[in-house]
Amino acid sequence: MKTTAKHFAVFQKECRKWLDRFGLKGWRVEFVHDEGNIKDTRAWSQVINIEDRVALLALSPDWGDDKVTTRSVRISAFHEVMELFLWRFEIPGTSRYVTAHEFTEERHAIIRTLENVFFEAR
Repeated sequence: MKTTAKHFAVFQKECRKWLDRFGLKGWRVEFVHDEGNIKDTRAWSQVINIEDRVALLALSPDWGDDKVTTRSVRISAFHEVMELFLWRFEIPGTSRYVTAHEFTEERHAIIRTLENVFFEAR
């Protein structure tokens, strides 16, 4: 399934809504409709420059066999904003006695919980 320009507009609008609701106003956020270097994902995020507080939020154009719906695009946007929201806790954690994998797993556990809080489960 492929995402369209309309899906990308929904993605951007939804990201901006959650960036505002979670007070992530200290970032310059750029949006792209591109898979970048990350294959087989619906959306992705990247901190481009921590000192200048620049982040990239992206909607992948190719979702493989996953069905593209407005709801799934909205949840993907929420997920990527939560990646940015929780990004800073990885820095100290990965420089101590915890592995990066453990932090990534925990970050996703928190995001999935928040997804289920803010979006009704089907």
